[in-house]
Amino acid sequence: MCEQGAVPNILVIDDEPTIHHTLALTFELLGYRSSSAACGEEALALLEQENFDLGLLDLHLPDMHGMEVFSQAQSLSPHTAMIIMTAYGSLDSAVSVMRQGAFDYLLKPCSVDEIVKAVQRCLRTRQRAHHQEKLVSLLKETLSAVQADDHKALAVPKPDLDKLRTGPITLDTQWRAAVVDEKMIGLSSTEYDVIHYLICHLNQVISCQELVQHTHGIDMEEHQARSIIRMHIHRLRQKLEPNPHHPRYLRTVRGVGYMLVSDHDAA
Repeated sequence: MCEQGAVPNILVIDDEPTIHHTLALTFELLGYRSSSAACGEEALALLEQENFDLGLLDLHLPDMHGMEVFSQAQSLSPHTAMIIMTAYGSLDSAVSVMRQGAFDYLLKPCSVDEIVKAVQRCLRTRQRAHHQEKLVSLLKETLSAVQADDHKALAVPKPDLDKLRTGPITLDTQWRAAVVDEKMIGLSSTEYDVIHYLICHLNQVISCQELVQHTHGIDMEEHQARSIIRMHIHRLRQKLEPNPHHPRYLRTVRGVGYMLVSDHDAA
């Protein structure tokens, strides 16, 4: 599946050379990669050798029916989306393939503009689906880290190493833990990364989007990132603030993000 920022890779499966040539030029202008196959066997061989984000499949091929190509393509490359191209006489077959999981179908003859719009629509849909899968995976990892942290022993020795401080909060960069009022506080890996980033940007408002990018290396919309970061901020306040219900140091800047304020500004 096409990662964010990656160049989409498209396979055109059609026995008409004019279509291959026209679409190759069009996709090149759009910044896409493309390959072509004139028959089903050639298409299946390419799907075995290379990863494609999208296939444009004509149901009428010289060596095998497009429905058979689609069925085998699902086994060889299940992540490759398929748009079916068919003549009016094959509409029933196109609908049947749609029921089996094809993304869309186009009735031939169709214009290049129609094909491009269908391709772009498919790529956007696939990207959103991939983004949602990553978000769900990230939420599961976050919950697992939180649960593991709940059972983690906090008996960690206090080394005399470089530390980052603001007010009563000290971050121990060696042990990736916090010290509050001379008491060692265990942090999950993500909690440490969040508070470390905030203390390194003391008195600066940091968006949830930026925090997720720093802690997880993932780009996502601010409202989605907020659901990830909010849980860690809540737990950090429980561990680090004198009164978690009225945070003094770890502040919310409504509609913008979070900031860690210095002891002087907190006062």
